Amino acid sequence: MKLLVKQLRANCLLGTLCAVAAVLGIGCSPATNSEPRYNGRTLSEWLAEYEAAEKIGGTRETNAITAISAIGSNAAPFLVEWINVSYTKSERILDLVGFAGGKSYTPPRLARANRAMRAFQILGTNAAQAIPGLTNIVMQYGELNEAAIDARYALVYIGAPGVAALSTLATNQSTPCRIETIQILGASGRTGGSDEAKPALTNCLSDSNSHVRYAAECALAELTREDERRAKGK
Repeated sequence: MKLLVKQLRANCLLGTLCAVAAVLGIGCSPATNSEPRYNGRTLSEWLAEYEAAEKIGGTRETNAITAISAIGSNAAPFLVEWINVSYTKSERILDLVGFAGGKSYTPPRLARANRAMRAFQILGTNAAQAIPGLTNIVMQYGELNEAAIDARYALVYIGAPGVAALSTLATNQSTPCRIETIQILGASGRTGGSDEAKPALTNCLSDSNSHVRYAAECALAELTREDERRAKGK
Protein backbone atom coordinates (compact mmCIF):
# COMPACT_ATOMS: atom_id res chain seq x y z
CA MET A 1 0.00 0.00 0.00
CA LYS A 2 2.79 2.42 0.94
CA LEU A 3 4.56 1.58 -2.33
CA LEU A 4 1.40 2.35 -4.30
CA VAL A 5 1.02 5.70 -2.54
CA LYS A 6 4.65 6.56 -3.36
CA GLN A 7 4.08 5.67 -7.02
CA LEU A 8 0.94 7.82 -7.15
CA ARG A 9 2.80 10.73 -5.57
CA ALA A 10 5.64 10.32 -8.05
CA ASN A 11 3.21 10.30 -10.96
CA CYS A 12 1.49 13.42 -9.63
CA LEU A 13 4.84 15.15 -9.23
CA LEU A 14 5.85 14.27 -12.78
CA GLY A 15 2.55 15.60 -14.09
CA THR A 16 3.00 18.82 -12.14
CA LEU A 17 6.54 19.29 -13.44
CA CYS A 18 5.40 18.80 -17.02
CA ALA A 19 2.56 21.29 -16.50
CA VAL A 20 4.99 23.85 -15.09
CA ALA A 21 7.41 23.18 -17.95
CA ALA A 22 4.65 23.73 -20.48
CA VAL A 23 3.75 27.08 -18.89
CA LEU A 24 7.39 28.13 -18.97
CA GLY A 25 7.68 27.08 -22.61
CA ILE A 26 10.17 24.33 -21.84
CA GLY A 27 8.06 21.37 -22.93
CA CYS A 28 8.33 17.69 -22.09
CA SER A 29 10.03 15.41 -24.56
CA PRO A 30 8.31 12.24 -25.76
CA ALA A 31 9.25 9.22 -23.71
CA THR A 32 12.51 7.83 -25.01
CA ASN A 33 11.16 4.29 -24.73
CA SER A 34 8.80 5.10 -27.62
CA GLU A 35 11.71 5.84 -29.92
CA PRO A 36 12.97 3.20 -32.36
CA ARG A 37 16.13 1.51 -31.15
CA TYR A 38 19.13 -0.26 -32.56
CA ASN A 39 21.46 -2.37 -30.43
CA GLY A 40 19.80 -1.07 -27.28
CA ARG A 41 20.25 2.63 -28.04
CA THR A 42 17.52 5.08 -29.03
CA LEU A 43 17.41 7.04 -32.26
CA SER A 44 18.23 10.31 -30.47
CA GLU A 45 21.23 8.65 -28.83
CA TRP A 46 22.50 7.47 -32.20
CA LEU A 47 22.03 10.96 -33.67
CA ALA A 48 24.12 12.42 -30.86
CA GLU A 49 26.70 9.68 -31.37
CA TYR A 50 26.90 10.44 -35.08
CA GLU A 51 27.38 14.15 -34.41
CA ALA A 52 30.26 13.41 -32.03
CA ALA A 53 31.79 10.64 -34.15
CA GLU A 54 31.66 12.58 -37.41
CA LYS A 55 34.48 14.80 -36.18
CA ILE A 56 36.84 11.86 -35.73
CA GLY A 57 35.53 9.41 -38.33
CA GLY A 58 36.55 5.78 -38.29
CA THR A 59 34.58 2.84 -36.92
CA ARG A 60 32.62 4.95 -34.46
CA GLU A 61 31.17 7.09 -37.24
CA THR A 62 30.50 4.03 -39.41
CA ASN A 63 28.63 2.33 -36.57
CA ALA A 64 26.43 5.40 -36.05
CA ILE A 65 25.60 5.57 -39.76
CA THR A 66 24.82 1.85 -39.77
CA ALA A 67 22.50 2.25 -36.80
CA ILE A 68 20.57 5.20 -38.24
CA SER A 69 20.29 3.43 -41.59
CA ALA A 70 19.00 0.29 -39.87
CA ILE A 71 16.29 2.27 -38.06
CA GLY A 72 15.34 3.57 -41.50
CA SER A 73 11.81 4.78 -42.19
CA ASN A 74 10.83 4.23 -38.56
CA ALA A 75 12.85 7.35 -37.78
CA ALA A 76 10.81 9.62 -40.06
CA PRO A 77 7.96 10.70 -37.72
CA PHE A 78 10.39 11.41 -34.89
CA LEU A 79 12.70 13.43 -37.12
CA VAL A 80 9.81 15.57 -38.38
CA GLU A 81 8.63 16.21 -34.82
CA TRP A 82 12.11 17.13 -33.63
CA ILE A 83 12.71 19.50 -36.53
CA ASN A 84 9.52 21.44 -35.89
CA VAL A 85 10.91 23.65 -33.10
CA SER A 86 12.17 27.22 -32.93
CA TYR A 87 13.73 29.57 -30.43
CA THR A 88 11.41 30.98 -27.80
CA LYS A 89 11.79 34.69 -27.04
CA SER A 90 13.73 33.95 -23.85
CA GLU A 91 16.02 31.51 -25.68
CA ARG A 92 16.65 34.09 -28.41
CA ILE A 93 17.66 36.64 -25.78
CA LEU A 94 20.02 34.13 -24.16
CA ASP A 95 21.53 33.40 -27.57
CA LEU A 96 22.08 37.09 -28.30
CA VAL A 97 23.61 37.68 -24.88
CA GLY A 98 25.86 34.66 -25.29
CA PHE A 99 26.85 35.72 -28.81
CA ALA A 100 27.83 39.15 -27.51
CA GLY A 101 30.03 37.41 -24.96
CA GLY A 102 31.65 35.22 -27.59
CA LYS A 103 29.62 32.07 -26.96
CA SER A 104 26.20 31.51 -28.50
CA TYR A 105 23.48 29.55 -26.74
CA THR A 106 21.79 26.64 -28.49
CA PRO A 107 18.86 25.08 -26.59
CA PRO A 108 18.92 21.25 -26.46
CA ARG A 109 15.75 21.17 -28.58
CA LEU A 110 17.41 23.15 -31.34
CA ALA A 111 20.57 21.04 -31.17
CA ARG A 112 18.47 17.90 -31.57
CA ALA A 113 16.56 19.53 -34.45
CA ASN A 114 19.81 20.10 -36.30
CA ARG A 115 20.86 16.49 -35.72
CA ALA A 116 17.45 15.34 -36.99
CA MET A 117 17.84 17.38 -40.16
CA ARG A 118 21.28 15.89 -40.76
CA ALA A 119 19.87 12.38 -40.35
CA PHE A 120 18.06 12.80 -43.66
CA GLN A 121 21.48 12.88 -45.34
CA ILE A 122 21.95 9.32 -44.17
CA LEU A 123 18.42 8.05 -44.77
CA GLY A 124 17.78 9.65 -48.16
CA THR A 125 14.75 8.20 -49.95
CA ASN A 126 14.21 5.73 -47.10
CA ALA A 127 12.71 8.67 -45.21
CA ALA A 128 10.35 9.69 -48.03
CA GLN A 129 7.34 9.22 -45.77
CA ALA A 130 8.47 12.37 -43.95
CA ILE A 131 7.79 14.53 -47.01
CA PRO A 132 4.20 15.56 -46.11
CA GLY A 133 5.23 16.52 -42.59
CA LEU A 134 8.24 18.49 -43.79
CA THR A 135 6.14 20.25 -46.42
CA ASN A 136 3.65 21.24 -43.75
CA ILE A 137 6.46 22.76 -41.68
CA VAL A 138 7.59 24.85 -44.66
CA MET A 139 4.05 26.16 -45.16
CA GLN A 140 3.41 26.59 -41.43
CA TYR A 141 5.71 29.54 -40.81
CA GLY A 142 5.40 32.97 -42.37
CA GLU A 143 9.05 33.65 -41.69
CA LEU A 144 12.21 31.70 -42.35
CA ASN A 145 12.89 30.41 -38.84
CA GLU A 146 15.00 27.45 -37.74
CA ALA A 147 12.28 24.85 -38.33
CA ALA A 148 11.48 26.14 -41.80
CA ILE A 149 15.14 26.13 -42.83
CA ASP A 150 15.77 22.62 -41.49
CA ALA A 151 12.64 21.29 -43.19
CA ARG A 152 13.73 22.66 -46.57
CA TYR A 153 17.17 21.12 -46.29
CA ALA A 154 15.69 17.82 -45.10
CA LEU A 155 13.56 17.69 -48.25
CA VAL A 156 16.66 18.20 -50.39
CA TYR A 157 18.55 15.51 -48.45
CA ILE A 158 15.77 12.98 -49.07
CA GLY A 159 16.66 13.15 -52.74
CA ALA A 160 14.47 13.13 -55.84
CA PRO A 161 11.04 12.74 -54.16
CA GLY A 162 11.83 15.40 -51.57
CA VAL A 163 13.18 17.78 -54.21
CA ALA A 164 10.02 17.23 -56.27
CA ALA A 165 7.91 18.34 -53.30
CA LEU A 166 10.15 21.35 -52.70
CA SER A 167 9.98 22.24 -56.40
CA THR A 168 6.20 22.35 -56.19
CA LEU A 169 6.52 24.78 -53.30
CA ALA A 170 8.98 26.89 -55.29
CA THR A 171 6.44 27.48 -58.06
CA ASN A 172 3.64 28.25 -55.60
CA GLN A 173 3.37 32.01 -55.13
CA SER A 174 1.75 31.55 -51.71
CA THR A 175 4.72 29.62 -50.30
CA PRO A 176 6.24 31.51 -47.35
CA CYS A 177 9.79 32.70 -48.04
CA ARG A 178 9.53 31.44 -51.59
CA ILE A 179 12.83 32.97 -52.67
CA GLU A 180 14.73 31.03 -50.01
CA THR A 181 12.96 27.86 -51.14
CA ILE A 182 14.18 28.47 -54.68
CA GLN A 183 17.72 29.15 -53.48
CA ILE A 184 17.89 25.88 -51.54
CA LEU A 185 16.97 23.96 -54.70
CA GLY A 186 20.42 24.86 -55.96
CA ALA A 187 21.80 22.23 -53.60
CA SER A 188 19.63 19.46 -55.05
CA GLY A 189 22.25 18.46 -57.60
CA ARG A 190 24.32 16.96 -54.80
CA THR A 191 21.47 14.70 -53.67
CA GLY A 192 20.28 13.35 -57.00
CA GLY A 193 17.35 15.74 -57.38
CA SER A 194 18.63 17.94 -60.19
CA ASP A 195 16.15 16.64 -62.78
CA GLU A 196 13.25 17.37 -60.44
CA ALA A 197 14.44 20.89 -59.66
CA LYS A 198 15.32 22.18 -63.13
CA PRO A 199 11.77 22.40 -64.60
CA ALA A 200 10.52 24.33 -61.56
CA LEU A 201 13.50 26.67 -61.61
CA THR A 202 13.10 27.24 -65.35
CA ASN A 203 9.46 28.08 -64.72
CA CYS A 204 10.53 30.65 -62.12
CA LEU A 205 12.68 32.43 -64.71
CA SER A 206 9.51 33.95 -66.17
CA ASP A 207 8.08 35.03 -62.83
CA SER A 208 6.94 38.65 -62.50
CA ASN A 209 9.07 39.07 -59.37
CA SER A 210 12.64 40.01 -60.29
CA HIS A 211 13.98 38.58 -57.02
CA VAL A 212 12.39 35.22 -57.83
CA ARG A 213 13.93 35.27 -61.30
CA TYR A 214 17.37 36.08 -59.92
CA ALA A 215 17.14 33.34 -57.27
CA ALA A 216 16.17 30.84 -59.97
CA GLU A 217 19.10 31.90 -62.17
CA CYS A 218 21.53 31.41 -59.30
CA ALA A 219 20.08 28.02 -58.39
CA LEU A 220 20.24 26.81 -61.99
CA ALA A 221 23.84 28.01 -62.23
CA GLU A 222 24.66 26.02 -59.10
CA LEU A 223 23.06 22.91 -60.61
CA THR A 224 25.06 23.42 -63.81
CA ARG A 225 28.31 23.63 -61.86
CA GLU A 226 27.43 20.41 -60.04
CA ASP A 227 26.64 18.68 -63.36
CA GLU A 228 30.02 19.77 -64.72
CA ARG A 229 31.81 18.59 -61.59
CA ARG A 230 30.17 15.18 -61.83
CA ALA A 231 31.02 14.93 -65.53
CA LYS A 232 34.69 15.59 -64.80
CA GLY A 233 34.67 12.95 -62.10
CA LYS A 234 33.52 10.20 -64.45
